[in-house]
Amino acid sequence: MSDNRVIRHIRSRLISGVLILIPLGVTVFVLRLIFSMLSATAMPVIGQFARNLSPYALSVVSAAMMLFVIYLTGVAGKNLLGRLFGVVKRLPVIGKVYAAVEQVVDTIVNTSPSNYEAVVMVSFPHSQSRALAFMTGTIAGPDGGMLYRVFLPTAPNPTSGFLLFLPESEVAFTDISVDDGIKLIVSGGMLSPSRYNRRPPR
Repeated sequence: MSDNRVIRHIRSRLISGVLILIPLGVTVFVLRLIFSMLSATAMPVIGQFARNLSPYALSVVSAAMMLFVIYLTGVAGKNLLGRLFGVVKRLPVIGKVYAAVEQVVDTIVNTSPSNYEAVVMVSFPHSQSRALAFMTGTIAGPDGGMLYRVFLPTAPNPTSGFLLFLPESEVAFTDISVDDGIKLIVSGGMLSPSRYNRRPPR
């Protein structure tokens, strides 16, 4: 391999390693933080009844107890608590705050690459440029014609962007997979296929 190809190869692998290790590190950090919070919440109560347990065993039992409490809360949330939170949502100020937080959490939990149907190219921000976007579905326009629902993410954060409603003539379907499309966005274009082809809508 030439020097340039070696440099590109090393840079590509380094970026791939970073994209793998950073989410892994964040996941471990968040799990440790959640474990610490859960165990610290229940530890004073559990410690009164299990004085002979080691600190590590006490932490595990406390975290398990808190997970059980959260599970019971989820079960109750479908019944009594569900009606209670419905009342909370109708309160003047508290209701708006609760509804906003609930919507954010629901979006984070339920959003995944499987929600995107295809990777497409659209003209953005002007007619002479092309931007990568994800097709999320269709909607009928005022005249009865079909419009594509297209989410155009901002790099390197694929969770923010623009929601566009475009006719079929303005949407170019590609053979780029959704996973590769997300990698392309997150890496700022550095993890990009050498070329892409257009394909007909499925």
